[in-house]
Amino acid sequence: MIDTSLKVTKSEGGVYTPIPEGTYQVQVVDVKQKQSQTQYGLKDKFVFSCAVVDDEEYMGRLVFVACNISWFNGEGGKRPSKLFTFIKTIYAHYQKEVKVSEVVEVTGDMVNELVGKQFIAVVKVDDKFNNVTDFMKIKKEIAYEHKKSEQKMNENVDPEDIKI
Repeated sequence: MIDTSLKVTKSEGGVYTPIPEGTYQVQVVDVKQKQSQTQYGLKDKFVFSCAVVDDEEYMGRLVFVACNISWFNGEGGKRPSKLFTFIKTIYAHYQKEVKVSEVVEVTGDMVNELVGKQFIAVVKVDDKFNNVTDFMKIKKEIAYEHKKSEQKMNENVDPEDIKI
């Protein structure tokens, strides 16, 4: 039973100011498993929080990559899953010996090990939010240590607002 004296007040939420469109080297700083409602029902997804590491003005600002939890390597000329493309891009620099196209399943350990890894993010602005639309392999890792205190007040973005 809910306490009848409970009062829920309106939340104003944070103000998010997107970074300009462009390409940024980013580092995965966190990953969460979320569910979101789609027209086809509930879908599980991974939401990767990624901090900008190569632009002094936007250093530490977060962009998000949301991937449906689905693994398909694009056999038969079909489009590979976003999760496949994301992992393949990161492995191209960090784990060159792994043939991602031959990986049969993704484990939680594989996903968690992406934290701390870097990639080039192609960032667009969509509905007042940043949207990572493509990934590219980095040439060289940039030394970076993410500190939560670097995040600005406008980083209070609900991952549910991130489009898949």
